[in-house]
Amino acid sequence: MSKEELIFSGSTVEELAEAFSELVSRNYLTELNFWRMAAIKEVDDSPYWENRIEEEQKEIKANTYTKTLSIMQYPDRNKQFFKRRGFLRRRHVISITRSSGFYDNLLPRRDVKHTVTANIEYLIDPESFCIKKKTYSEYVRL
Repeated sequence: MSKEELIFSGSTVEELAEAFSELVSRNYLTELNFWRMAAIKEVDDSPYWENRIEEEQKEIKANTYTKTLSIMQYPDRNKQFFKRRGFLRRRHVISITRSSGFYDNLLPRRDVKHTVTANIEYLIDPESFCIKKKTYSEYVRL
């Protein structure tokens, strides 16, 4: 069983890439804030965390935007991200999961993949300019 919900609907490929980069950035920010709270020490290290959060959030947002736009503009080079969907499976949508390889190398020094829940699949439709989030009731190897 799975549940599908519409997250974003736009009118251009750039809006789509911007919305998805914002989504990935928010997920990563949530993870960083968790580690910030877990790492409280006797020494005040809040400037370190503030700088890290600001820099990494900008970097991950820019890298996600670039990678998403690249996948949509050059589908022949990025076939591993496309999945057939819809009536008679004629539509091609971009399927992004934890194991799809999309999250690899978004941040050069850190792994971003662990911030994404394993039972979630994001479906980006470059034809209808929408992003859908598909949540599976249990972990499924996607």
